[in-house]
Formats: sequence, structure tokens, C-alpha cells
Amino acid sequence: MNQFINKVFCQSKGWLSASLTSLTAISLATNVLTPPAIATIEDSPKTIVDEVWQIVNREFVDGDFNKTNWLAKRQALLERNYVSKQEAYAAIKQALKDLGDPYTRFLPPEEFQVLTSQTNGALSGIGIVLEIDQANSNIVVIEPLDNSPALKAGIKPGDKILKINGKPTSLMTLEQASEEIRGEVGTKVSLQISRGGKQTLDLRNNPGGLLFASVDIARMWLDSGTIVETINRRGGHKKFSANHSAITDSPLVVLVNRNSASASEIVAGALKDNKRATIVGTKTYGKGTVQSVHSLADGSGLAVTISRYFPPSGADINGKGISPDIEVPITRDINRLLQTNPKVLATTQDPQYAKAIELLKLQN
Repeated sequence: MNQFINKVFCQSKGWLSASLTSLTAISLATNVLTPPAIATIEDSPKTIVDEVWQIVNREFVDGDFNKTNWLAKRQALLERNYVSKQEAYAAIKQALKDLGDPYTRFLPPEEFQVLTSQTNGALSGIGIVLEIDQANSNIVVIEPLDNSPALKAGIKPGDKILKINGKPTSLMTLEQASEEIRGEVGTKVSLQISRGGKQTLDLRNNPGGLLFASVDIARMWLDSGTIVETINRRGGHKKFSANHSAITDSPLVVLVNRNSASASEIVAGALKDNKRATIVGTKTYGKGTVQSVHSLADGSGLAVTISRYFPPSGADINGKGISPDIEVPITRDINRLLQTNPKVLATTQDPQYAKAIELLKLQN
């Protein structure tokens, strides 16, 4: 059976970084914000201070605000006289720090613009050169470009692209296939690739992604069973499950390490707890929360933690991570080699990948 390797690519620092779910684990939201409660603070730095307070008061996952008197905090913040927006920003950051949650954070306009620009405007590719095999009309990878997301994802010369975003390539011209792969910076592209052998899913150094995207990715591999459950501060539960849409039931090994975080942990946890895959590598990062991002009146932004998530086992992975089924530690020298030379990834010089291949051979 051909191997189907699914990759999703997203933008990071000007390139589209190749990873399964490499968007931050947030749900983008533009909520109607409660207007400042005190009319006299309009058109002053206090407007943003109160705007932030209102959002946190309404949405923050911890209802007791880390044992902070949040109402008193508002009064103290609005009693201060801010001579500049920068002074107000500093006060906001300190107030959020008191919540004890590193993922609830304030983004000044320039930082927020960087975040939002990733989902607007520019077109980009993933760094692969394609050709059509005249013998069978297959779209074939000639080579992934150096330092490209395709190379980092493990795309290899000779790989046949079967589907792009779920669309079969059998009737596509080379130009149509290239256009399908290109897209707005920050969007994701799903490639289904045929290659000899079985399947490995590399989530190492994957910082995370959208909650809903991670559920969709897990469904590609898992035909039935719970994927993840979220709980908000009011105790509201939301369960996400597989929907019998898996693209394969072939043996699967998932690679993880300490930099596998957030949505990549959702995928790994779902596949592990449902015994769909063997997890190989080292313990994951341990980010078990979901954030919502808000645009504020002056162009700044606010990310606020709105819920916690749990894998099918119900374990609290926040700050603890997910342990692999088979631990394969990496020495500093090997880790440095893998980071600086992506061509070494998915070769015999990559101990975790080599272990995955060994396990898959045993499942023949």
C-alpha cells in the first residue's frame, strides 16, 4: 500500500513553516466590546485599560482571577493618571501578569499588526519545484528548496502529490496545481502525498495550531472516538469526536518532543489515547489551554485564555505534557544537527525517525 503523508503548512517569520498544525492555538474573534463604564475616560489611555479589563472579566477561564480582586483591580487602574499610552500598556501588562497565566497577554499595536498580518494580503508558496510525469500525468516533486517549509516537512524528490486541500490532482495542469498550493500568508495547505512505505507523522517542534484545525487533522487519521474536550470557567463542556472520515487505517507512528505544543498535543493525545498510533520521542511541552484574540480600539490586541482542554484520557496535560509510548532522547549534538540541517530529518541520522521506521517494519 502506498504511504499517504499529510502535511499542513502555515506562515512563520516570512516563510510558511511546514507542520501539521502550525498556527497558534487560538480562536480568532472580533467581539462586541463593552464600552468604558466611565464616560470621562473616553479618548484617553484609560479607554484601552478598561477595554482590556472588560474582556478579561467576561472571558478569562479562571473565575476567581488567580485569587485577585479583579473588581478592585479595575478601580485602581482607572484611578491612575496615565501620561502616555505606553504607561497604560505597562499597567495593563502588570495587571495581566497578576492572573498567573502566561498565555493571557497584551499586544501593543506593532506586535498585534505582526500577528494579524499573517492572515492578510500576501501570497506565498511552500518551496517545492514540481513537474508532470508525462507517463502517467502525476504531479511529482522535483525537489524541495533549501530552508523551505516543504523540506522541513520531510517532502522528498519523487513524492507524488495526490490531493491538494482535498482536491485530486489527477485532472490538474501543472499551473493549476501550483496555484492551489499558493495562498494568502497564514493560510494552511493540506497535501496528500504518495510514497512507498507506511506512515509517520512528525509533530516535533510544532508550536501548535487552531483548535478546530487540530480536530480536523486528527480526523484524517482517527475514524472513531473522542479527540478532545474543552471546559470553560462556567464548567461548560464541549466534546470533539472523530466522524468516520479517516483517510487511512494503516499503522502510524507519531514523533513528538518538548517543543510539540498546544494543538499538536491535541492530535498526539487523541491518537495515543485511542490507540491509533504509537507515540515516539520525548515528553511534549504541556500547553492545555485555548486562547481568544481580540482587536482593541487603538490597534493593540489582547489574547485571553478562555478554556482548558483535555485529551480522551481526561488527563490534565497543562504544564505536564504527554509522555511518549517509547522514549527516544536526543543528544545536544544530534539536536543541533537536526535544527541546522533539515536534510538530516527523516534519515538514519535522525534517531527518533529511525525508531519510527523500525516499529513500522515490525508491523508488516
